[in-house]
Amino acid sequence: MRFSFTFVARSCWVGGVALGLVGCSTMKAPSMPKFADRTPTSPEQRSVMVPGTHIDDEAREPKHPEHVHLAYGRWQEQQKQLPQARESYQKALDLDPKSIDALLGLSRLEQLAGRNTDAEKHLQRAQKLRPKDPLVHAAWAEYYAAQQQWGPAVKKYRDAIELAPDEALFKHQLAVILGKSGDWDGAYSTFETIVTAGEAHYNVGYLLHQQGQLVEAERHLRMAVEVKPDLALAAGLLVKIQKERSSKQAIAQQPVEPEPPVKSMIQPAGAWEVHEPTKTELSGKHGLGPNPTPQQLEQWHNQQSALAQ
Repeated sequence: MRFSFTFVARSCWVGGVALGLVGCSTMKAPSMPKFADRTPTSPEQRSVMVPGTHIDDEAREPKHPEHVHLAYGRWQEQQKQLPQARESYQKALDLDPKSIDALLGLSRLEQLAGRNTDAEKHLQRAQKLRPKDPLVHAAWAEYYAAQQQWGPAVKKYRDAIELAPDEALFKHQLAVILGKSGDWDGAYSTFETIVTAGEAHYNVGYLLHQQGQLVEAERHLRMAVEVKPDLALAAGLLVKIQKERSSKQAIAQQPVEPEPPVKSMIQPAGAWEVHEPTKTELSGKHGLGPNPTPQQLEQWHNQQSALAQ
């Protein structure tokens, strides 16, 4: 079974960026795009399918070329053709200096390039043009979330929800950010406003599993299955986590074999130390006299070396 951020609900675009979804199989009355059941085959079709944007069917009309550029910019961004996407967004902005979608698209590309200051300038311009636009607040939220600034991200999504209380996807993203910030109770309660209790537990369990918190993830998934026994995604992920935990426990319980002692390469001093004979030994045993000259000592050493060979 494949586990991913996909479930049977639409994704929401903030000025061109699809917001990722976690786990749940249904959502309460999301506003579906007109062509949600079709697979886009061209940038123009894809733009019409994007919910939550300011572009509609007039994008296909030649008298609105800025919308065509926006559609291509979005499509190119999805295809990771970022330079081309930047060019398309800029063309759209040149044709319509008040295009919120173009500003949000350029802001996103600046952030991907690590130019956060320029990204903020585009967001600030969009906010100045439409301070009450929920998409602008959601774009700010995603901007902060990408930098793991959870507090500002939460605030901006709350602002977006206040402006668009019926937009379930904003609530979904708020729940995800609350979970990533460590507020799992807040995440669960927010999920529960848009899905069933079982699906809310599954979403929290999914996020916990992503962060490696297997014990807590298993607890939420058990509750998900108890509340909604037919939730196959929760049951499948629960089995996966149980196998992961069993594998880790088995590895942890394996006895650790002691490492063999390392043989020392250092020999005792007596094995290599050269014994220098005293003058008494040289005079009595070797007949060099009590005061051997340096030449006699050198000759004696040479003799000893020759004998050793």
